[in-house]
Amino acid sequence: MGVAFDMSDVRSIRSILVADDDELLLAGFRRGLPPRGIEVYTATSRDEALRLARTQHVDAALVDLQLGHDNGLDLMRDLRKLHPHMQLIMITGHHTTSNTVQAMRAGAFDVITKPFTIGEILHHIHAEGTGVDLAPLSLDLVIYEHVRKVLEDCDGNQSEAARRLKKPRSWLRRFLKRAAPKQ
Repeated sequence: MGVAFDMSDVRSIRSILVADDDELLLAGFRRGLPPRGIEVYTATSRDEALRLARTQHVDAALVDLQLGHDNGLDLMRDLRKLHPHMQLIMITGHHTTSNTVQAMRAGAFDVITKPFTIGEILHHIHAEGTGVDLAPLSLDLVIYEHVRKVLEDCDGNQSEAARRLKKPRSWLRRFLKRAAPKQ
């Protein structure tokens, strides 16, 4: 006889720490999760992530395997020691079986390969029981909207927008030539 799954057993996720060295990805999370009732803390380094984990209430963490000069696996081990019950998810653009095994040994609940949608992230952190809207929201669309908003804030000045986005101007020109992603 199996054990029935009760949605009331799902822990409510109201805050998340995202540790990644991609500022654009972090901006996508900062824009895409708060409207869904989830507070977002972002970090671009291991030290910054640990500081936030010590000072803020965080229910879950998404950690990039390659965190700039830091190793995401080391950060996951540190987070597991600080908060044994925190949901930890490794995100990576370089998915291999070896990475998955290492992430699980470091305390990861799951491993997600980039690219992904906000809806996929919410499903992975078990937000189903929180009343959070789980309709898929493309992270590409959130990033697209963020870039457009930054450009608008710069009154159309591409050089200033590229500086604020911390991207080369040539990247911004190519990005703006693309059609808006579909929902």
